[in-house]
Amino acid sequence: MKKVLISLLALAILGSIAAYTIYNSESAMLKIYGWLYDDCVSQETHLYISKHSNYEEVTAQIHKAINQDKGFDKCAEYVDLSSSFRKGHYILRKGMNVSDIVRMLRSGSQTPVNVTINNAKTPALLAKKLEGKIDADSTEIIS
Repeated sequence: MKKVLISLLALAILGSIAAYTIYNSESAMLKIYGWLYDDCVSQETHLYISKHSNYEEVTAQIHKAINQDKGFDKCAEYVDLSSSFRKGHYILRKGMNVSDIVRMLRSGSQTPVNVTINNAKTPALLAKKLEGKIDADSTEIIS
């Protein structure tokens, strides 16, 4: 009888430890899920990444626009965004989550920039006018 009681007590202790561990791991998983899939952009923001931008400058711009800094950093580290982000103009729309932002930067899903040019009679004049509007110099534009 004594052995049965000790066995039941040990089983109850192991069961409570297992329940506590499962509860904590589920809450950690829910926190990670929230970091990735909860809305993190409260207002529309334009993000410009030039060919001279480094990863720290890009993340600083993104951290200003979102409220899930830790989740963004973890997700970006997981997909190695530091070596795969692309230059361009991106719009962080209200309601986007961290996963959407990282996917957009990694795939290069940019928003077009509209440029209006008047009175460019030669390709050289056109290149000179475009040089200040877009992230390219006149030799890249002409060629």
